[in-house]
Amino acid sequence: MPPQCKKFTEVSSHSQFSLPQVFSDVNNAYTAVIGGLISLAAAAHQAWGANIFTIVSDVFPKTAVSTVVGISGIGGCIGGILFPLGVGRILEHFRILDHLRSGYNIIFIFCGCLYLFAWSLMYLISPKMRMIPNPSKKLQPICCSRC
Repeated sequence: MPPQCKKFTEVSSHSQFSLPQVFSDVNNAYTAVIGGLISLAAAAHQAWGANIFTIVSDVFPKTAVSTVVGISGIGGCIGGILFPLGVGRILEHFRILDHLRSGYNIIFIFCGCLYLFAWSLMYLISPKMRMIPNPSKKLQPICCSRC
């Protein structure tokens, strides 16, 4: 089987679990509202992620963009290691108390508030969103008269 066919088969097999198909047999308006809210949250998260990457390229000079994105990637990886450990401790604590639903509520409220926290932190760090000057422009050597 050619690689293109394998990729198409893989993508089409995963598409059967897409949100519109899952909610196509909606007999309950509540299920449709939940599906709509999940779709809205996913779209908002995608818009947030796209804007985060463009802010980096808008604020930092070309020579520093990859470094800043790399450092933020390291931060994301560290968060990806530590966050499940914290979630596990919270859920275990509330499971022992027999209030597991409260543990999930705390986690989801915390995750929702992280967007506001990140936006506030970006605003505090750079309230005017000015371009950071490129110090390397002064240090560029002149190689020849054609440059």
